[in-house]
Amino acid sequence: MRGFIYTIRTGDSLYVGSTGNFTQRKYQHKKNIEKENNKSQKKLYATIRQNGEWDMRIYCECNYTINYELKIKEKDVIKKLGADLNTMLIYEATPPKNPTPFQCKEMDKLYREMWENRHSR
Repeated sequence: MRGFIYTIRTGDSLYVGSTGNFTQRKYQHKKNIEKENNKSQKKLYATIRQNGEWDMRIYCECNYTINYELKIKEKDVIKKLGADLNTMLIYEATPPKNPTPFQCKEMDKLYREMWENRHSR
């Protein structure tokens, strides 16, 4: 499948996300911005409302077999770009039921990082 890693810039802040359908995801973000008491990604939408402007662009296209692979790539871009509006831990995504050896290696790495991050706060 083909997926997209995208960025949303608002003021000096940055959010990174991923989707299989960029147009639909942009529409969903627009609707969520309009909802004042939206609980999902509250920091992102509150910051956009405060700044009044936002720009969503495709960062890169990538092929993936299962959604977990796309989430791994998204996490790498979050780290690379230093996205400050991402509040959900991307490595807590649901792992595949029958992972390949590569996926097992990546999941182990992500869970180790999750454990370290939770205990370093």
